[in-house]
Amino acid sequence: VFTNYFVTSSACCPSRSSTFRGQYPHNTGVFENSPGFEDFHENGNNSNTIATWMKREGYKNSFLGKYLNLYPAGVKRSYIPPGWADWHVFIDEGEPFYFAYTMNENGELIRHQQKDEDYSTDVIKDQALAFISDSIEREAPFFTFISVYAPHGPNTPATRHTDLYTDLTYPKSPSF
Repeated sequence: VFTNYFVTSSACCPSRSSTFRGQYPHNTGVFENSPGFEDFHENGNNSNTIATWMKREGYKNSFLGKYLNLYPAGVKRSYIPPGWADWHVFIDEGEPFYFAYTMNENGELIRHQQKDEDYSTDVIKDQALAFISDSIEREAPFFTFISVYAPHGPNTPATRHTDLYTDLTYPKSPSF
């Protein structure tokens, strides 16, 4: 439970940039969601992030899910920023990342379909669990950054959840 939580920017890309660098948006140079990744990359921010810091300390790092808006604008679609040893990231093609999306999976572009088993949150969960299990088995230090798309609209649930809670009415107070 987050009872006292602050964010440097409520916009997605500036907030993520701040998380990766430990800096306010005015220091990362990323102020808006678009161009997002392109600004972050062109400002040289990829070379000095939590991933490079953790790698320098001997950690194997994994990033799974949504990196920065419009990734990989301005670079090859197979680009992996420094510091990440395990990379499963959505390629921004202008569509939501729930079903029928493409991921850069360790430099290989993999197209996921409109099938139940391709629901992105489930795919990311399975990839994260595999990475964590492998790291534990190797008894090696690891860092995992999991960034599911689910908080973003339009909201599309997994098929198994489509009819969940359909009998409930959302309470609407006067402030709604």
